[in-house]
Amino acid sequence: MEAPNSPMASAQNSGHAVDPSTASADLNDICGDTDGMANEEGEEEADDAIVKEIVTALLSGGPFPAAGENDEQSQAMEQQQTNGTAMDDASFSSGLSPLASDALQPVLFASFFESQLGGKKLECGGHLYRRSRHRGDSIYWRCDQNRRYRCAGSARTVGETEGTEVELGKLHNHAPCPARCAAQRLTRQIRQTALAAGGCLPPRAVIDECLAGASDDVRAALPHVESLKRAVSRKRRSADNLSGINVHRFQQPPKQQQQKRHPTVADQKTDFAMTLRNTKQSDNADKMQQMVGTTVAENGRQQTQKMHSDGAGSSTSSVMPCPAELALCRQAVLVNSDQKQQQQLHDYEQRPVIVGYDFNAGIQWEALLDSFLTTGFQASHMGIAIQEINAMIEERSVPVQFEPGVDPFFDYPQPNRRRRRRLTIFLGYTSNLVTSGLRETFRYLLEHDQVDCVVTSAGGVEEDIIKCLRPTYLGSFKMPGNELRAGGINRAGNLLIPNSNYCAFEEWLNPILDKCLEEQRLQGTRWTPSKLIARLGSEIGDKRSICYWAWHNRIPIFCPALTDGSLGDMLYFHSVKNGGDGIVLDIVEDLRFLNTMAVRSLRTGVIILGGGVVKHHINNANLMRNGSDRTVYINSGQEFDGSDSGAEPDEAVSWGKVKGNARAVKVCADATLVFPLIVARTFARAVTQQQKCRGERSEGGGEKGHQQHQQDNQRQLERIE
Repeated sequence: MEAPNSPMASAQNSGHAVDPSTASADLNDICGDTDGMANEEGEEEADDAIVKEIVTALLSGGPFPAAGENDEQSQAMEQQQTNGTAMDDASFSSGLSPLASDALQPVLFASFFESQLGGKKLECGGHLYRRSRHRGDSIYWRCDQNRRYRCAGSARTVGETEGTEVELGKLHNHAPCPARCAAQRLTRQIRQTALAAGGCLPPRAVIDECLAGASDDVRAALPHVESLKRAVSRKRRSADNLSGINVHRFQQPPKQQQQKRHPTVADQKTDFAMTLRNTKQSDNADKMQQMVGTTVAENGRQQTQKMHSDGAGSSTSSVMPCPAELALCRQAVLVNSDQKQQQQLHDYEQRPVIVGYDFNAGIQWEALLDSFLTTGFQASHMGIAIQEINAMIEERSVPVQFEPGVDPFFDYPQPNRRRRRRLTIFLGYTSNLVTSGLRETFRYLLEHDQVDCVVTSAGGVEEDIIKCLRPTYLGSFKMPGNELRAGGINRAGNLLIPNSNYCAFEEWLNPILDKCLEEQRLQGTRWTPSKLIARLGSEIGDKRSICYWAWHNRIPIFCPALTDGSLGDMLYFHSVKNGGDGIVLDIVEDLRFLNTMAVRSLRTGVIILGGGVVKHHINNANLMRNGSDRTVYINSGQEFDGSDSGAEPDEAVSWGKVKGNARAVKVCADATLVFPLIVARTFARAVTQQQKCRGERSEGGGEKGHQQHQQDNQRQLERIE
């Protein structure tokens, strides 16, 4: 590489001719040893002589030498020299390939590759392809027109990061051939037409349109017309998509294709794609993008715009798509609608139009909730859930006349059995929701007898009882666990539960467990989780409790994992204290009651908040009757891990747990956000209408009802203290 102050560099910067003798050392550096590059067919001496002659002539203003097969172009350039036209920097750059002009000064790695990749070939019509890699990070390159035009152009690069300079071993020793370059561009346009058509043959009209403006020289340089109709192969299509470079092989005539094979454009593309991918992964990729502006054309074709600047000013060159390519772009973007496909979409034009709530109409809460159905995304799922639950309520309220001899009651709970309705509603929720403020929502549903069966986990029972004894506080998700543990505080999300709450629960529970054990020993009582929960509801006697209203309205609460929580800890301590002869809980009897309740239901509706054992227990019970008729899920679980918690309703259809014709819906959201709104538009509205019909007034409604609840809480705390 020549230094910035070398005679050659000075010649280019100043635009004046330099005596060839003063530049002999630089010429020897340019055309000398290429650090081990292979030279094919013993052309090294002849190539060096030709290159030296070219550079000497350009620096001295002499005539340009002939370039082998391209006699017409060479004569034109000689005529230009004969007429006395001075060859300045601009004509020098246009007379030789970009690499020939760049040989007089260091070239950045990014600029070097930008001039070689598919959209912008060398002016000789060729590319540099990777020859070999050895001696550390050195990469050697040769012109792929070595065979056709006996071009000795070569280069060496060191490293694969931005800023690496390119050392040119030999210049391109032949003049540009515009006809061949134009033929290659035209061939690429026609082949791109085949690629845009998905590999199909391009229409004859497209080929004729592309050939309409071509000159006779360009037509002569084109391959056979029939070869243009060949679609791009799948292998080449995959390589184009991988590298983002659209370089298509120029189709040689049959006689030339039979010659000895030399490295093809496919070889170039593989090498350049790998190098470009490594370059893009460098830390300075953003700076490289500032040097070269790239616009992406149809089907991944990259057309580069490089800014060339000199002392006088700057210019920008761009490649515009041809009319055929532009027509294909419009056809791809503006696809005509197919009537058959529209029918397959169930006449989508008859579907609801997406429109949100207009707050200019004022704040109307019912209209706001109804607008969720046409809002889109999970809001629409919430709107469908509201419709499904309202359908459950309406169907459940229809009286049923049973035939003589048919038992109108469920077998459970004993002795006051629950009456069968036209639709049985199963409600399931996880324990964390009872720890949150949704406990009051669940209590409201059971207080007004809006559901027929509840399935929850151990925390859903114990947290309900504990909140009647001690309060739960609001904290933060980011509170450090070590500090909370040292202070005897348990964190559930951003909720804080002091250990003193569980101490109060143990003091309240142990006497009840002693009574239950005595009844088991003396009366032979067979305890089940649901029976024990009903007993706790009757003992607590607090209208704020879910368990209390479940016991009061004979709504069974099934908890197959009752021992998985603080309640299980108390049962363990109580059993050990009694020498291992403690309370026995029969979960199989509860399973029989739950499954039989589903089997004997005329129709079933399922509302499940969360997942886990709660969700599966309800769905498995409905499997006994070939699936539930109406289903609503509310959770934030995902199905990618195969868990039952995040599974969509359609997966339950495959198991027979949800009927195939059911309009099942899953709302992917936090239940604490959406369930109170759903209840406000469904169960609460139904309860209000029922009370109006009976002329009753809600005991806990309005501001007076809120104050009454506050007074009840205060009296309960005073009684406990």
